[in-house]
Amino acid sequence: MFNNSKLNACSLEHVPGQASSYVVGTYELDETTNLRMGHVEIHTLSSSGTPPSISPHLLTSPDNSGFLDCKFGKVAATTTLLAGARANGSISLHMLTCPTPTHTTPDFSYITSSDPSPTDPPGLCLSLDFDKLELKKRIASSYSNGYIQIHSISSSLSSSPAPAPAPTLTLTLTPTTKIFAHSLFGVPAEVWSTCFASPTFHSDFLLSGGDDSFLKGWDVTASLQKPAFKVGDEEFSAGVTAMEWNPSNPNLFAVGSYDESVRIYDARNLKVVLAKQRVEGGGIWRLRWDERGEKLLVGAMHAGGRVMSFNETEKTLLTEKEFTSHESMCYGADWLSPGVAGTCSFYDRKVCVWDAS
Repeated sequence: MFNNSKLNACSLEHVPGQASSYVVGTYELDETTNLRMGHVEIHTLSSSGTPPSISPHLLTSPDNSGFLDCKFGKVAATTTLLAGARANGSISLHMLTCPTPTHTTPDFSYITSSDPSPTDPPGLCLSLDFDKLELKKRIASSYSNGYIQIHSISSSLSSSPAPAPAPTLTLTLTPTTKIFAHSLFGVPAEVWSTCFASPTFHSDFLLSGGDDSFLKGWDVTASLQKPAFKVGDEEFSAGVTAMEWNPSNPNLFAVGSYDESVRIYDARNLKVVLAKQRVEGGGIWRLRWDERGEKLLVGAMHAGGRVMSFNETEKTLLTEKEFTSHESMCYGADWLSPGVAGTCSFYDRKVCVWDAS
């Protein structure tokens, strides 16, 4: 089952708690203004098997800058946010409004944006990750100018005397940590991806992957002049582009690279690759574990989508399924439900939902 996005599609995320809905982040270069413009589309699966519908509401923000990545997170038990990594170097926050009996598609309201990335001129914001400890209320971001950054998220409710509308949620993004993380030949290198570690492993630890072919780990409570660890070009033959911590084992994480391989590491011993699988013809751009931490959904650019199975006891990572209907680079990938995957590709603007069981 497939549909087409209105602009070039570069990220796809399942809407939490909504079995049939997902969002697609898009951007496209306006050659007249040389600006990367974009929006987020809300796609909803139909029960009849027809192509997914696209909500007429396209999630934007005041500047309409493109969305290079999107992630969901919470700042309270009842408040789910969608964060957007924006082409102008900022992070935007949008609050999820769940469907009602009379409005069956989830909706979002724009709340706030951060300042652009920490240099002048700003770089593109390339990736995001909410802290897995919701109480910490913070988000990590990476940029095309070599930096990674952490923002804290503070919230408040403004109230007015009755019969005024319900209180308004106000959010503020405040930069707390800034790290110059990756460079190549003496100039800043794109930091393609960053993510928080499992809090069981370390509650203040970040991973970053850059175009310099390095995977780095950062203890944000310690000196940030150098990483706590790094794995470099002795292992990776091209840029490190994706990483995802295993939801079941707090010591394990997956790493993807332009070198067409997915690797599994144990953070306690990075000298050894636990398991490795190559995807011929496709650099790795997106990784998503299933809920059990046993299957890995892969957005493999020119090679399309893949499902890999990981056996921790036997230390094997095997390709179980291939999805090759995309005609352009497959950038976005997420599990929509057990055994069902969503993927999207860039220039052909194809958004696909397929059997990944």
